[in-house]
Amino acid sequence: MTATSADVEYFDGVAKEFSEVSARIFEPLYREIADLLEAEGHPRGVMADLGSGPGSLAIEMALRSGSPVLAIDISRRMLEISRERVSSRGVRGLVEPVLADVHALPVRDSSLAAVASRGSAPFWRDRSLAFREAYRCLMRGGLMFIGGGLGMREETRRMIKEAMGFRGRVADLVAGSFRPEAVREEVARSGIPAEVLWGDFGLWVKARK
Repeated sequence: MTATSADVEYFDGVAKEFSEVSARIFEPLYREIADLLEAEGHPRGVMADLGSGPGSLAIEMALRSGSPVLAIDISRRMLEISRERVSSRGVRGLVEPVLADVHALPVRDSSLAAVASRGSAPFWRDRSLAFREAYRCLMRGGLMFIGGGLGMREETRRMIKEAMGFRGRVADLVAGSFRPEAVREEVARSGIPAEVLWGDFGLWVKARK
């Protein structure tokens, strides 16, 4: 199952609000994920941020690596905002907004050095298919890191939780629509050799080709 017109309409409608929240609250998390990708190591080359929204993670990935990044989203409005932010952050020519569905990526087999996504996967209609698509695009040695949460480090989680006014477990924010049991089953159905990471840092699917 792929994204529907209702999905597109929803994300077009929340694009401005999400962009403001992203800039005000989640910037430390996007920097952390970009740092993690570089620390984990992967081949040099084009990368992708799936469900990129206003482009925050894609921009940080480009700034850390100096490599081109595809900012892929189904919402034209999100991509319009992404273009504005790309220009203001000085990564024009490195981050390319792409209108596409994660279930059918317009990317050649084995052509991406890394694929990342934060906060989009809970909304995907068929995560098994999307995981398989992301893995298909990875070149040999490429890294996939997809999921949701508020940070791998306690300091990052604390900063974001304070900004959100949230005092509970970060994992509780993820569990409603993106449960570890379901994700493990979806990874198994996808057939890719991925690891499911689950804890107060959130829920993530990690794979290397």
